[in-house]
Amino acid sequence: MTNILGRGGFGCVRQEVDGNGKKFARKTLELTSYEDDNVELIRRFRREVEYQSRFHHQNIVPVINSNLDSVPPYFDMPLAVCCLGQEHSRGLNFDLSVRINAFFNTLSGIGVIHQKGHTHRDIKPANILRYHNQEGNYFYAVSDFGLIAPSSREETSNITSTNVGMGTQSYMAPECFLNAKGATTLSDIYSLGVLLLWLFGEQSEFGFPFEERQSQCVFGDIIRKCTKRDVRERYQSVYEIENEMQSVLAKLPKGAEI
Repeated sequence: MTNILGRGGFGCVRQEVDGNGKKFARKTLELTSYEDDNVELIRRFRREVEYQSRFHHQNIVPVINSNLDSVPPYFDMPLAVCCLGQEHSRGLNFDLSVRINAFFNTLSGIGVIHQKGHTHRDIKPANILRYHNQEGNYFYAVSDFGLIAPSSREETSNITSTNVGMGTQSYMAPECFLNAKGATTLSDIYSLGVLLLWLFGEQSEFGFPFEERQSQCVFGDIIRKCTKRDVRERYQSVYEIENEMQSVLAKLPKGAEI
């Protein structure tokens, strides 16, 4: 009997065990009863695997095996400890240093995706996975490439329709609400600002979708700039965010609370 780890975007992720007793995660496409819909879903799923497989970076979840010709198709990934935000329920440390490292790890992974000219389009805690290495140290990696927008939009012309919003509304940039094809790397910058607010702001500060977010936390200015409605006023790269984060942290008195 397999253990369901998550479900969404027409895919189901289960914990599996190989012949050597090693656990891994398998994402399987959940087909519908409509053949025309299945053709589109399979095309999306193939693209997800294709693009996720291209990255070889610690902060991006790798594809370790796939079978896209099976019915239904599936692919395998290393089994994570949990997704971002599940640490407390797992009895894991999620103190200030962990949250800071989680955000920097996310910036690192998204930065690699942006270097290729791609846009992730679904940055949120559930898509940031926590792993522990053999030494017991932890790191976070970006997952779920189901909505990735490749650098060449010709590759998405038959997959993402105009005037369709895709993603998670709470983290979605305003320019993507009615048109997923309007997403750029600057749309991911908006989502990163909301993620930063989720990590360090108060729950009452989370605000409303598609608006500029506000916070009294030490990273409040960074959150506001990330989530500007005018994309020209946002940070233009994840490296700008990283530099601002480092600058803020360097100015904090030793032992200061955030």
